[in-house]
Amino acid sequence: MSDRQLLACCTQLDPCAQETRKVAQLAHEVRDWTSFVAQAERHGVAPLVYRHLRAAQVGLPDEAVRALQGLYLAHRHANMVRTQTLTQVLRELDAVGIEALVVKGGALCHLLYPEPALRPMSDLDLLLRRSDIEPARCVLRALGMSAPLPPGGQADKSLPTAGAIVDGVWVGIELHYDLFEASFGAAMTWDDLTAPPTAFALGEGGPTARTLGLPDLLWHLCEHLRFHAAVFTLWRLVWVADILGIVERFGGELDWGEMAQRYPGVLRTLSLLCLLRPLAPGAAPPALDAYLANKDRAPRGIGQDFDGWPRHALADQREKGLARILADTLWPPEWWLRLRHGLGANDPFGRVRWSEHPREMLGWLRHYLRSRSATRVPRRIDSKGARHDPWPQ
Repeated sequence: MSDRQLLACCTQLDPCAQETRKVAQLAHEVRDWTSFVAQAERHGVAPLVYRHLRAAQVGLPDEAVRALQGLYLAHRHANMVRTQTLTQVLRELDAVGIEALVVKGGALCHLLYPEPALRPMSDLDLLLRRSDIEPARCVLRALGMSAPLPPGGQADKSLPTAGAIVDGVWVGIELHYDLFEASFGAAMTWDDLTAPPTAFALGEGGPTARTLGLPDLLWHLCEHLRFHAAVFTLWRLVWVADILGIVERFGGELDWGEMAQRYPGVLRTLSLLCLLRPLAPGAAPPALDAYLANKDRAPRGIGQDFDGWPRHALADQREKGLARILADTLWPPEWWLRLRHGLGANDPFGRVRWSEHPREMLGWLRHYLRSRSATRVPRRIDSKGARHDPWPQ
C-alpha cells in the first residue's frame, strides 16, 4: 500500500512543502527498493520519483540511487534526441504545407513538465488531416526513416510506426488522422476538434509547435487512460500525472460548465483520479470543486489494477489458488471498474459490478475457448507410450 501511495504522490509536477514531507514519510516505509524502482519505471514516473525523493532528501540505498539516476539520465537523453528529431520533422512538414499537431508525451513534456526529462515517452504522435497522411509519410521517408504502409495499404486511423535510430535512441513517429483506435467507439480527427490549438515551445528558446486545445487535450488524455484500463493492459501513473497536471496548471482557463456538457467523461475520470492523488491546494477552481465533491463514499481499491484472468495466464496464478483467481477475475477493485466503464466516484455502480463486467469476462472466455478449439490438435502418443498435449495449463 505505501509503495502505491508513494508513487501516486510523485505524480505531482510542482509539489508543495506538505507534499514533500509526505513523500519523505512514505519513502521510509518502502521495504523493497528494487521492486519499487521497477514499478516506477513501468508506470512511466521514474524521473518524477527521482526528483521528488531528491527534494525530500530521502536517504536511499546506493543501488536505488544509481538505478533512479540512471533512468532519469536515460530519459533525458532520449527526450532530447526525440525533440531534435521532432523539430526537424515539423520543419519539413511545414515546408510542404502540412499542418501537424503534436499529441501526448511529445507535447506534454514541454507544455506541462518542469523539464522534458521528467516525462518519458516511447514514441512521438502527430495528428494530421487524412489527406495529409500519405504526403507526410513521404516526408518521413525522405528524412531516412522507415515508414511502412499497413497491410493492404489502407491506413486504419493511423499508419504503422515510422522511425529510425538516432544517436543510439529509437525515435518512433506515429501519424494519425484519428487519435482513437477503431475498436474504441469514439473519434478525434482534425474535424472533431472544438478549440483552437495550444502553442508551446520545443525546448527552452526552441521553435513553436502546437498541440490540441485544452478541452480536447484533457478529454483525449482521460479517454486514453480509460481505454488502457482494460483486462489486458496496465494503466500507468504517468497518464495520471498528465491529466492532473493540466488541471493544476490550466484549470482556471477552462469553462467547467461547458466541459461538463461537452465532455462529461472528463469530470467522471477526475472524480476518481483525485481520490488517488488530490489536486494541489488551491489548484481546483471553485467551479470544478462542485463536480469533484464526494457525496457518498470513496470507491474501494483506490489505485488498484485488475489482477485476474486473462491479464495473467492461469498457469502463472496457480499459487494464488482457484478461489483467489476467481475473485480477482470476477470481483476486481471497484475503483478500477469505475475507471474502466467510465463511471465517476458517485455514479450508480451495481449494473457494472453484476452485469457488464461478468458479461465481458464471459465474452473473453468464449473467445478463448473458440480460439483454443480452432487450433487444438489431438494428443499424440510417442514411441514410449507417453501422451503429449500441446496446450499446457
